[in-house]
Amino acid sequence: MHSTLKELQVDYELVVYAKPDSIHPPLNPHQFDYKSYPQKQGIQHQIRTNFPSIKKKRMFLKLYLDLLQTLGNSSCPN
Repeated sequence: MHSTLKELQVDYELVVYAKPDSIHPPLNPHQFDYKSYPQKQGIQHQIRTNFPSIKKKRMFLKLYLDLLQTLGNSSCPN
């Protein structure tokens, strides 16, 4: 099993090359309706993929914060 806890960080942009699938309604009459649950949150499709096919990129906020830290460190007199 591959753990994503150490490899994915807050503020990463994930790129996945996969086709979005429709969320299917329940097959049984009294089964939890997973299709309507995400639909109420504006989600109408899902993507199924494996971890190696996910590409991660650093987000703008992280790059911006790194830049601010670099500029802050370079402007401090020694």
